[in-house]
Amino acid sequence: ALEQSLASSGRYQVHVAHDADGAVYLLGHTLIDLVIADVDAGLEQAFGLLRRLRREPRWRTLPVFSWGPAATRPGAFPRSNRAWTMSSPN
Repeated sequence: ALEQSLASSGRYQVHVAHDADGAVYLLGHTLIDLVIADVDAGLEQAFGLLRRLRREPRWRTLPVFSWGPAATRPGAFPRSNRAWTMSSPN
């Protein structure tokens, strides 16, 4: 739903990665302005992605937004493997 909302607005180009490795691949091959991490995949995976991004100098200041019920409810981690990345269409 979030992916479709952002893409249909016409203001964003949305790229979807199904795991942290996919997100890192997209970041290496696409100009990305913001990462939205679906923490429903589990906080450990989301924090692992964040650690990888912060270790890499070119992504150290890239904004990362946590998305999903698990972002606000500790212990509620349904299984999902998605991490969204967005860039402006320009």
